[in-house]
Amino acid sequence: MEADPASTPPEMRYVAIPRGTRIRFYCAVDQPPAAAAPAAGVRERIQAPWRPLDSSHVTGNLTLSHARGLGKQGLAGSPEFSGHTVIVPGCDGAPDPVRLCTGTPGTCPTDPQHVANGAVHGCDGVLATLHGDLHWLACNDVLSIAPAHDS
Repeated sequence: MEADPASTPPEMRYVAIPRGTRIRFYCAVDQPPAAAAPAAGVRERIQAPWRPLDSSHVTGNLTLSHARGLGKQGLAGSPEFSGHTVIVPGCDGAPDPVRLCTGTPGTCPTDPQHVANGAVHGCDGVLATLHGDLHWLACNDVLSIAPAHDS
């Protein structure tokens, strides 16, 4: 799980996960979610190949881009995503692409020890703006899902 070296500075390819945040990564199996309506069983076709990561870990500074043909309305209205805040890059004011961290080593932690010492993300990326249990879904087309939560 690595950042795109073409769009991510070398010093920010890996970033620390904030306290109180866990990220679970998923990948679609066989076909992207855009190939079927959400009601057709997106969750049945995704796998979580790794256990959730928390603030004792770093993660690749991943980027998601808008998925052609994947509309937010269908996903947000699907019972499969009930209770979640669905973020689709390029929709409803979300940037395109969406990146986990948009900061620099001076504004954002790149080591779990920094987080343990109180460092927080000072950027406008996902790790600075969303907290709690985050679900990151990637496939041929991509989207990000984060459960609704009280901040």
